[in-house]
Amino acid sequence: KDDVNVTITFKDDYNLYKEITVFDKNKKIVNIKTNENAIRFTIKNPKMWCNEYPFLYLLKFIINNEVIYDYLGIRFVNLKNNILNLNNTKIKLLGVNHHDSNYKTGYYLSLSDYKKDLRIMKEHNINAIRTSHYPPSAELLYLCDEQGFYVMDEADIECHGIVRISGTYNANDFD
Repeated sequence: KDDVNVTITFKDDYNLYKEITVFDKNKKIVNIKTNENAIRFTIKNPKMWCNEYPFLYLLKFIINNEVIYDYLGIRFVNLKNNILNLNNTKIKLLGVNHHDSNYKTGYYLSLSDYKKDLRIMKEHNINAIRTSHYPPSAELLYLCDEQGFYVMDEADIECHGIVRISGTYNANDFD
């Protein structure tokens, strides 16, 4: 495996104090303190993310006195002879559309709803999700990273029946 060079760029007009620590299974890999707007570091011999072994590095950011946690998955995606490869291994996407829908709460899904949906998908050998018509919640995307789902984010924000074909709106059309 090759080492991975990571650059994280901040939009910072105030030159704030920044610090980042990268963890691998509770072991600190790198800690950088800077006032620069770009933090660069190298992960040597990285553990690669894939749907069967979805490994995530934990990132701890300190910006001034605020602490923010996030995750980083490292993977190599390419096409070889029109075949999708992840980390130099052929993959086959077995996917479904996902809509935020619950018979009790309507378009709202709780964290446990998302977890239940993903558990059922895993039990049925689903490894890919297409989010349909609207942006997915951050919680769903995190769970997909954590549990090993490929995500195609389709958020075209459709407006069925709201606009006439000519693109004009007339209040009398809804009488």
